[in-house]
Amino acid sequence: MDFQIIIEGQQADLDAGMSILLERYNPMLDFDTIRGAKVLDFTLPFTNRNNAIFQNFGHPQVPYSFREYLCEKRVAGRIVERGYIQLKSVSPAGLIVFFTQNLGEIFGDYQKVMLNKLPLGSEAIPVSFIGNTDITTTKYCLPKVQNAAFYGTNGGSIGYSGFVNNYSSSAYSAGPKVPMLSLHWVLKRIGEICNFKFKGAFMDDARMKRLIFYNTFSLDNATIIEYANHLPEMTIPDLLKELRRLFNLSLFFDVWKRECTISFVDDLIKKPVVKNWSKKFPFLQSKNPELQNRLELDWELDTSDDLMKDPISAFDKYTTPAITASELLFPIKTRFSTLQMNGTIPRAEQVGISEQFNQKSNKFTARLLFWHGLIGGVPTASSSYQDITLGWQGANGNQVRFYSEYEKFRRKTHSMTSPANLTANDLSEIDMHQRAGETVAVHIQGNNYLIGEQKILLPIYQTPILELWRM
Repeated sequence: MDFQIIIEGQQADLDAGMSILLERYNPMLDFDTIRGAKVLDFTLPFTNRNNAIFQNFGHPQVPYSFREYLCEKRVAGRIVERGYIQLKSVSPAGLIVFFTQNLGEIFGDYQKVMLNKLPLGSEAIPVSFIGNTDITTTKYCLPKVQNAAFYGTNGGSIGYSGFVNNYSSSAYSAGPKVPMLSLHWVLKRIGEICNFKFKGAFMDDARMKRLIFYNTFSLDNATIIEYANHLPEMTIPDLLKELRRLFNLSLFFDVWKRECTISFVDDLIKKPVVKNWSKKFPFLQSKNPELQNRLELDWELDTSDDLMKDPISAFDKYTTPAITASELLFPIKTRFSTLQMNGTIPRAEQVGISEQFNQKSNKFTARLLFWHGLIGGVPTASSSYQDITLGWQGANGNQVRFYSEYEKFRRKTHSMTSPANLTANDLSEIDMHQRAGETVAVHIQGNNYLIGEQKILLPIYQTPILELWRM
């Protein structure tokens, strides 16, 4: 079958009979890592064309060009994978390269930088803050938060009211001011500094657009708002992974377009399965039971908030009820949590970060709230909005709203691996990242199956091996 490797728009010379093992993964099934496709090192023959593609590095006097090369793999004219290759070494045997979708370094120099150290920008502190800001079009808001412990034991000496961002008579009053950044604005700003774009159902959801980062970094004695100061200590990949766990998201990366499509896994599971591949597989008989068929949904609490040292039951983890004693737990734990509510006002007992009283060394962890705007004359944020309550408990909790379909899937699924007689067009259609999850499941012999890991030998000399999970 016709097989081509296209590097920076140029067709590379290949040895006769050359084969490459391509491995793909379904991001819906991985809560711990962000993985693209993987190919082991392979060798291109040393020809004038191939040497020219790599800036003639094979010439003894040419220095190495530190770069990645855009690469496509095509079978019968169809693109079955695209990403980057890097030159590893040159020898008389040829040019040794490795192929990667480059998700490990997708954010470049900022891949391992903490959010609170990113160059997100700044602005002068305004003469007066707006209490009824539209968080879907602005960077931050200042919700009122009950926190008598903000200045430790020193609050009384300065007449502290016990409220952060205190608001009365249509204006913010004296006391600590703590801007809380829009999650969506932060994602868009990360995209700007990393030349990247986030899109998809999560980014379009009107409820998700109201999420803000709770923090305790006060503007006391400052003249500038440094946006990054109001973010938790986690990297960009960590931010995405922890959001993925909190809301059961799937992250589909297109490294060529530099886009990440963020989808809700439950929506993908509910999507009608339209492809019938029954004839492309042998009779499916062997299967492996899924022993970890009970969810354990949990989160890390910010124990610098005294209320979280002995939290109320609303902060409890969720565990799928057991039917038999032999069923095992599948743990999912996010670093994100939220605040306890006192009526309509978030409440904490947490010493803040302030230049006053030597409080600069204090910390906060990742917590989210929903911005409501001005409610009853109070700039309001809450752990709930419309039909969502952040947490694992209750009728509107994250387990019900974002994990119910996945929980049912996990409860009844079993897995198997099978060869499949797939064409180049088929392989292109189940490229999870390039197609942004367009096809994640197929119908085979009476059942629907979620496609897991794919092992594809290119050209298609042997039938690809697919991991299947019964839906």
